[in-house]
Amino acid sequence: MISINLIDSVTRYKLESENKKQKRALWNDSVKQLLIDTISKIVSTHEIGWSMELMGSSTNVEGVTLTFGDIIIGVEPTINEPITEGEEVKPENVEVKYYTKHEGTLAFSQAYTGDIFIIIAYPTIEEIINPRDTQKLEMRVNPSKITAAFIEQQVANFLDEIIKWESSPLYNDIGFVVKR
Repeated sequence: MISINLIDSVTRYKLESENKKQKRALWNDSVKQLLIDTISKIVSTHEIGWSMELMGSSTNVEGVTLTFGDIIIGVEPTINEPITEGEEVKPENVEVKYYTKHEGTLAFSQAYTGDIFIIIAYPTIEEIINPRDTQKLEMRVNPSKITAAFIEQQVANFLDEIIKWESSPLYNDIGFVVKR
């Protein structure tokens, strides 16, 4: 005899499995292209140094990102050999280290459930300043809720977060933690 609890659990599992398949199909049929088209339009309309990128090439783990990319923000020369007072430094004994700042990214990424994760990756500076939290999961949303207006609102929220992050005088509380 099969218990009512097992029948109920099997029914719920089948429903959840079907929902996941539908959400993944929606991503492939329309949502991914809507993200690409909308973000590409935003990038070309508002030229502020960002770009749209596709991430992942495996089925059910793709994403679309809006990223500011990387910039060189500092140079640190290091003298490899000790020199005596008055001696000139030879150019071949100087090593130059460039520091890269990752400017921030907004990602719309498929979750294992078929939902879409909206993630902000905050700015970082390699080897100098690390973010307290490198990423923030903004929300998890059913792909059926994603529209051009929704995408535009998420981009505006992303810009507000980056502005707050970059302009905060409280780096130890909101933005960066300086390595010492």
